[in-house]
Amino acid sequence: MTRKQKYWTCQLCGWGFYTVILFFFAFQSTRTFSEKFYYSSSVFILQVGLTHIFRLVLIRHKWLDLPILKNILRAAISSLILALLIEASLFLLFYLPEIQGIKDINFNRLFVNYINRSFLNFAWAIIYFAIHYFENYNSAKLDALRYEMLLKDFELNALKSQMNPHFIFNALNSISGLINENPHKAQFALSQLSSLLRYSLRVNENQTVSLEEEMQIVNDYLELESIRYEERLKVKMDIDPSSLQVQVPPLMVQTLCENGIKHGISRLPEGGLLSISSAFVNGSLKLEIINAGSVAEEEASGNGCGIRNTRQRLSLLYGTNASFALKNVSGNFVSAEIIIPV
Repeated sequence: MTRKQKYWTCQLCGWGFYTVILFFFAFQSTRTFSEKFYYSSSVFILQVGLTHIFRLVLIRHKWLDLPILKNILRAAISSLILALLIEASLFLLFYLPEIQGIKDINFNRLFVNYINRSFLNFAWAIIYFAIHYFENYNSAKLDALRYEMLLKDFELNALKSQMNPHFIFNALNSISGLINENPHKAQFALSQLSSLLRYSLRVNENQTVSLEEEMQIVNDYLELESIRYEERLKVKMDIDPSSLQVQVPPLMVQTLCENGIKHGISRLPEGGLLSISSAFVNGSLKLEIINAGSVAEEEASGNGCGIRNTRQRLSLLYGTNASFALKNVSGNFVSAEIIIPV
């Protein structure tokens, strides 16, 4: 139903209901059925017609754009004018023919009718303004939500554009170390990198991917890094098979693995272990990446590009329902823990 159809439905049904009440309860018993019918019909036509004209006036003069307090005064004055026009019309149509002289006019009754009709029209105006303001409020709220979603999409794309060069730079550094040392391995590494880049370009259009897809890219990345670090990089995986279809932000696990290797394992002469696990905890998916090494307090707070992007992406996608924590754990290890709602 369009806005115009809603208006006319409310207008006709509202005044129709009022007219029915008027017909059955507001007349003296001496009035005939015909008199009641014609009087009630006239009231219905006058109320519908004049309040509609009032609506056209307020739309034409843009009263709906004014603050509600200013419109209350306009509604009060307009209600008095509408009541005067309606009561004058009814007086001329139904009361004047019965009057022999001025002494026959019941001014008290006319005044009471006028006041009652003024309040009735004022109520109509207030209801109309209230509905309009409520619809505008809802419309503004929807516009704000749409704008917020567009802003989130923009921010997510901006974060992805920051992440991809960061990833490419580190991958190329890994390959550059192999070119002179082992050209064959460098060629294989370039093949792995091209696979990673194709994936990153493909998933850049998606806000989430399945954990299964994410782990495939993580495996490719770790194979690439194992060429560089050889025996210094040890990998352990404990992935719950039932979690593989859960949607996760693309390249997030890979980024945390990259950070663990770059800031932890690569700094240790003997290298170390990188452990990746997934499990369901309290109805959410828990992803944990543990790497050998330690993290300074300022790094754990999220000053690094990868850590900062991880926190921002989780916040934009899941709000407060997701969490990320980076901390030192016993045994000279660092734990990066992600909680994602399922």
